[in-house]
Amino acid sequence: MLALAGGCGKPAAPPSPKTDPALAAVEADPETTKAIQDALTQVINEATIRYIPLVYNYDEDLLEKLDLIESRLSHKAKSPTTRLLPKLDEEEELDHFRETARRWEASTGKKLRASIDPLKADVAARKPGVPYHPAFHKRFAAEFDDFIKIEVAEARERRNRQIHEKAKPIFDKYRTAHPEIVAHFQKTIDSPPYNLEAESAGSRVSASSKIQPKP
Repeated sequence: MLALAGGCGKPAAPPSPKTDPALAAVEADPETTKAIQDALTQVINEATIRYIPLVYNYDEDLLEKLDLIESRLSHKAKSPTTRLLPKLDEEEELDHFRETARRWEASTGKKLRASIDPLKADVAARKPGVPYHPAFHKRFAAEFDDFIKIEVAEARERRNRQIHEKAKPIFDKYRTAHPEIVAHFQKTIDSPPYNLEAESAGSRVSASSKIQPKP
C-alpha cells in the first residue's frame, strides 16, 4: 500500500484492516482475492510485454530507426517495411510512432526529418579508423533525448489503457458480490505506474516491469 504523507513531514501510518474496509475484505476472503489478483496480474504482464518501448543498442542504431520511422510516417519507406515493435500490429505500431513524433515536434518546435538528416550526414562523413565521436553523441542527445522520453511515455499510456480495458470485465464479474475487494484492486490500477493520466498539453487522454498487484 502507498504511505501518504502525514503532518510535520512524517509518513502517515499505513492502512490496516481495522481502518480500511477494503483491506479487511481482502484478508477475510483470500480465495476471491487470489482469483482477482491472478487475473489482473496476467492482464498487467501481457500488456507490459505487448507495449515494450523502442529497443536500440547505441545512438547510431537509434538514428537508423528514427530515419525508418520518419520515412514510414511520410510514406517514403519502401515496402515491405521493417517492423520495430513486432508485438503490436503494424497499424498500432505506426500510430504509436505518429503520436510520439507529433508530441515531440509540438514540444520542441523541431521537425523530425530536419533533425535526422544532419546527423546522418555526420555519420556518413566519418573518417575510417576513428572509433570515438563524442561531438556526434552530444549533438544526438541534444536532439533526441526528449524523443525517447516521449516514446516511452506514449507506450506506457497504451499499456495502461489496455490494462484498464481488460481489467473491467474481471472487476465486473466480482463487483456486486465483492465490492470492497474490487475497490482494492481498482485502486491498484488507478495508482502509478498503471493509472490513466489526464489529458494535458500535447498529449491525448491516456494514463515496465512485470509488477504483480499485491493484496
